[in-house]
Amino acid sequence: MGLFTAQKINIICPEGDVLLRGAEQGSKDLLLVSSLVLSKASESLSKIVHAPRVPKSRSFVFTNEIKLPEDDGDALLIICNILHGRNRYVPNILPLQSLIEVARSCSRHQLSSALLAWSPKWLDHAFDIAPKKEIYIVIAIAMDLGIPSTRDKLISCRSHQPVSVAEQNLLGATQLPLL
Repeated sequence: MGLFTAQKINIICPEGDVLLRGAEQGSKDLLLVSSLVLSKASESLSKIVHAPRVPKSRSFVFTNEIKLPEDDGDALLIICNILHGRNRYVPNILPLQSLIEVARSCSRHQLSSALLAWSPKWLDHAFDIAPKKEIYIVIAIAMDLGIPSTRDKLISCRSHQPVSVAEQNLLGATQLPLL
């Protein structure tokens, strides 16, 4: 094995100045992104992007790499494509686990408003296909992303069973009617 391991770099922004790397369970690819775009998208990302970094060595290695070990790599890819206006690379449908990871990253970095054009579409699909036992996961994601219409959809759903106290607590302070 050679000294260098080849890594794939997804070029989100050709003029990018930062390489993002998510957690190991997600994509192991690096994302070339614009620090300006990330900074404008969220205060949290702005602090991360502008934090001082010390180069590891005097080699020719790109030193502007930012590791986000709490963020899923595939979720970061989706989010960065949205933030950089690369809509054709954003999936119209997300599996529930991917939706959960995107929501976690959005919550962590205060990006809910930046994904507002996409999240209702993802949530509607997740709500339509989720098994009854996972509906409340979808509702929790919707509330975390600030999409209240999904809660209203649950109330109007005729096939739903009576709401337990635990489910009411998950949905918030207001009392849900029994269906």
